[in-house]
Amino acid sequence: MSQYKRTLSELKGKATLYWPQELLQQAGEVSVLPLLLKTQDKFISVLTLADDAPDAWRKLVDVSAEMKGNIFLKHLMVLSDLAGEALNKYPPLSNFFTDGVMEYTWREQLYSYKFKQISKKVALTNSSLLVDGKILSKDEN
Repeated sequence: MSQYKRTLSELKGKATLYWPQELLQQAGEVSVLPLLLKTQDKFISVLTLADDAPDAWRKLVDVSAEMKGNIFLKHLMVLSDLAGEALNKYPPLSNFFTDGVMEYTWREQLYSYKFKQISKKVALTNSSLLVDGKILSKDEN
């Protein structure tokens, strides 16, 4: 049994302490960090300018070539520290909004939003929300 005990320096001598190039390349292809860094100023601009109504951001995102809706959502997810893996633990929105409509108050005015895509029994995941690395990197090209 003692022949299998290794010191840290012995393990380091035989270990691979870096990612092989092919794994680095694959990770780079699906990493959203470069895209988020590239669009960060635009995201902040949208948040800064869109203060007239709770959905005013949509007008700016609709006319922006660089800030698409799913990229904007990914920024919001990062900002709120809510990843798709955490969302996946929640039941579909239809469990909370049975009629597919969310009502909320903003600046003492009542608003409603009808869910279009994810109101049915859709799992809230990065891929279903179109914010996973593969989809975002494909949209960027």
